[in-house]
Amino acid sequence: MHPQLALDHVGEWVAIHRQELVDHAHDRVALYRRVRSRYGRTSVLIRQVMDDPIEEVWLRTPSTGRGSR
Repeated sequence: MHPQLALDHVGEWVAIHRQELVDHAHDRVALYRRVRSRYGRTSVLIRQVMDDPIEEVWLRTPSTGRGSR
């Protein structure tokens, strides 16, 4: 969805539900409140649209206690 979102929403926060844009705003908290009032505890993705569609995510996992081989 990034190419179409980047046309009009770079820098804005967007809410995506069932692969559809359901709301957007410059204020993340206001968007979150509207989404929660409309969808309750249903899962809705809220992300900020950036120029670059790929965000690097690093996950740290607990050590198993074994040394690396």
